[in-house]
Amino acid sequence: ALPIAIAFNAAFYGILVSGANLRFRDPSLTLLQLAVATGFIMYGAYHADEARPVFLLLYTVPFLFGAFRLPLFQHLLAAAFAMACHALVIHMAMRARPDTINLTNEGLQWATLAVVLLWIVAIGHSLQRIRRQASTDQLTGVLNRHQIVANLQREQQRCNRGGPAFSVCFLDVDHLKAVNDRFGHGLGDQLLRRLASEIASHL
Repeated sequence: ALPIAIAFNAAFYGILVSGANLRFRDPSLTLLQLAVATGFIMYGAYHADEARPVFLLLYTVPFLFGAFRLPLFQHLLAAAFAMACHALVIHMAMRARPDTINLTNEGLQWATLAVVLLWIVAIGHSLQRIRRQASTDQLTGVLNRHQIVANLQREQQRCNRGGPAFSVCFLDVDHLKAVNDRFGHGLGDQLLRRLASEIASHL
């Protein structure tokens, strides 16, 4: 299993370094990395017998990584996949070594894993919501100045490392003050929201 694990890590590293990951909707390949990590950890859990709880604790490490990257549905999917894999581990261990399996303990461990993973999903989703609120403009829903500057710095660093060039486009809304003065700030706010939505839909 160790050579296979090394091969997978080398493959992920090669994809990230080459920039091939940018072709995917999630450039960090979080869901795929979680699935691979689940497979290796559950392989270890199957052979661990009495030490199986150690491998269940190890799984929280990559799962916490997913808490900051995955949308809610994908995170729940990853949790369900992990719980199904561990249930399969218990089933296979019972068939292969029934005299070494305490079904009550295994069931409690599975239930504990389920609770911990679902708790991480809940915490991760809350953190993502807070992060979105901190990085977006409350009126228009687009990125605020702080997040725009952070994104520009990240793109500049990527460009400096040999990545593709990027452009910055500035737009100015003409006569917005006149709209606010004549029709009120409520309509001006609607105009800004509509404009932001139209621009975002074409990006």
